[in-house]
Amino acid sequence: MLSSSNLARRIAGGVVVALLMSLGADLAAQTQSPVFVILDKDAIDYGPSPHLLPADAVDPLIAGIGVRDQLAYFAGHVGQQAILTSGHNGNDGWFALKSVPASWASQEGAADGVENYLFAGPGLGSPDDNDDRQSLLNNVPNVTPVRATGLNLLVGRKVCAVVYLDDVVVTAGSPRTANLNGPNLGRIAFKVLALLPTDNPSFPNVQVEVLDSREACGGSTVPFANAPNEN
Repeated sequence: MLSSSNLARRIAGGVVVALLMSLGADLAAQTQSPVFVILDKDAIDYGPSPHLLPADAVDPLIAGIGVRDQLAYFAGHVGQQAILTSGHNGNDGWFALKSVPASWASQEGAADGVENYLFAGPGLGSPDDNDDRQSLLNNVPNVTPVRATGLNLLVGRKVCAVVYLDDVVVTAGSPRTANLNGPNLGRIAFKVLALLPTDNPSFPNVQVEVLDSREACGGSTVPFANAPNEN
């Protein structure tokens, strides 16, 4: 039988180990690379009450191909919390790029395709050699909607997103493809804090902490490779 002093030491040791494991998990989450996602209008619920963001949170008049400025509302609320929708009336608002097309790299063999897109490289928002701003945005493979199961994987993670003015449409097939043409509202970054229930379990609201996208969306952003494929 353990003496009371030995038992106390074991309990204390167990508490220390648990605290160290928790601290290690927190540090690991903090050092994880931000995840890249695409959002469309069904993720940015703005306008007069009862919408989740104020009417001036999004300015459709600034939308254009290759716009990558930080949305003004988010730039002015860094460190504060906001709520994004994951979809609206059954329409998906979040999309994962599970792998990065080799053509997105700045040069052959470079592993910078996500960053090249986030900063509107040639054919990804700025003109290529043929003066085409969208030459690399047609039929992009391995794009899937992100719903509750995938969003749950993002809780605690930092996210960098490009926001589209209109719907992003994913075409069924193997692999799935999406045309990522069209005007963008800009770029935002945030940390996913929690999922909030709605009437549709597949489309929870997403509570986030707003981050400065200039700082968060640097050279280490990664695709959401483990996003589940949604039907």
